[in-house]
Amino acid sequence: MQGEEWNLREEGTFENLKFLYLEEVTLAKWEFGEESFPMLEKLVLLRCHMLEEIPPNFGDIGSLKIIKLVGRPQLEYSALEIKQYVEDITGQDKLQILGPDNIPLYMTGGIPYKSDIPWAIWNLPLTQWESLQPECATRVGVSESDMPQGSKQA
Repeated sequence: MQGEEWNLREEGTFENLKFLYLEEVTLAKWEFGEESFPMLEKLVLLRCHMLEEIPPNFGDIGSLKIIKLVGRPQLEYSALEIKQYVEDITGQDKLQILGPDNIPLYMTGGIPYKSDIPWAIWNLPLTQWESLQPECATRVGVSESDMPQGSKQA
């Protein structure tokens, strides 16, 4: 594969391919026909920095069980859209989307979310940190001498 586009509609099929591993490819766009990967079970994309999205037709591959992404968080959204499409069609949660270290990724409110990190911590706005600190210190019974200057106990 060389260049920015890989169009498999013209190149045929990979009839027996079960595992497709692409690392640091220079593809920006990838197209393939419905029958290009009829037996594919696992797709792994590592540091494919140019790739804009995972082709949506991966959702039409009934044998696909896993999409693993490493080093390109921008692809998480298209992978999770494919997962949702598969669930809508089959009524089953049969496609797993994995991030680094095989951590499952989920869609929460339209934002990719790493399941091993509590949502409140992962999405905590830094601008609220100072305003929360005195309240938290008071709540756990910290003495006034240990509280930040300028804050008051409730």
